[in-house]
Amino acid sequence: MRYAGMTEIWKGTQIFCGLSARWNQIATILGGAQRIAQSSIFVLFISLTHAAADEYEEGLAAYNAGNYKTAFKIWKPEAERGDARAQAIIGFMYSSGQGVPADPLKAIKWFRLAAEQGNSVAQLNLAMIYDRGIGVERDLEIAASWYRLAADQSVPTAQYALGYMYHFGEGVSKDYEKALHWYRKAAQLGLADAQFALGQMYRSGTGTELDHVTAARWYRHAAEQGHPDSQFAIGFMNEFGLGVPQNFVRAYSWYLIAASNGADVEKHLEVVSTHLNEEEKLEASRNAEVCIETNYSDCP
Repeated sequence: MRYAGMTEIWKGTQIFCGLSARWNQIATILGGAQRIAQSSIFVLFISLTHAAADEYEEGLAAYNAGNYKTAFKIWKPEAERGDARAQAIIGFMYSSGQGVPADPLKAIKWFRLAAEQGNSVAQLNLAMIYDRGIGVERDLEIAASWYRLAADQSVPTAQYALGYMYHFGEGVSKDYEKALHWYRKAAQLGLADAQFALGQMYRSGTGTELDHVTAARWYRHAAEQGHPDSQFAIGFMNEFGLGVPQNFVRAYSWYLIAASNGADVEKHLEVVSTHLNEEEKLEASRNAEVCIETNYSDCP
């Protein structure tokens, strides 16, 4: 797996750090039909607000103009003076090869310096490095420890990662209640993957009582962010009346919405279509179009 890195840096008063995750997304087992999305990759953005410092403005301007070498030269002295934010930025630049040759070991050095000062972006990056074994021997226990530090600072990506590790016993002992706890933390902060995972837990009764109503609610939150597995799940819940009243028109709409994001729903559409007349199919199609066109703000 590759290290995706930061997509933008210090935009206004924020640092954005993009990461590609390693996990295969374990998808739904609904109605006895196993549905697994292999190698699901997602990009996550972590923002940290800080007062913009004058000494960073020149570096920011250079970076945004694509002058990475200049930005590196401006920010490197700040990192050497111990500024954790600059250390995290320099770590990223070494990891991505922006302004300097890519060097995983130097990236780790600067991420660690920032992480040990409590910088949550660096903690998350360091966790991902140990998670994948980039420039170091893969160590899921160390990865989990850094994820926890970032999770404790309310970084939703880290909270989701820690929930996943407790869910499947990677780097920590399997503990469904702790998995539920961390999934919920991230879900409440709006992370769609965590919302989907939380829906899975409630749908299957893993770590909690089986609750289709709550599962459907969390699927819905993620579906309205464009999460295709959750969009499929909402279609399925409507098709079979799980947590929501059975509604074939809505099921057909959500399957169409999921299909627009690459979900394989052809067989489900065929089955649901046998319960609909042509007018109802047209209504479902129109509802799906409106949902997609409004970026999921007006969905059935």
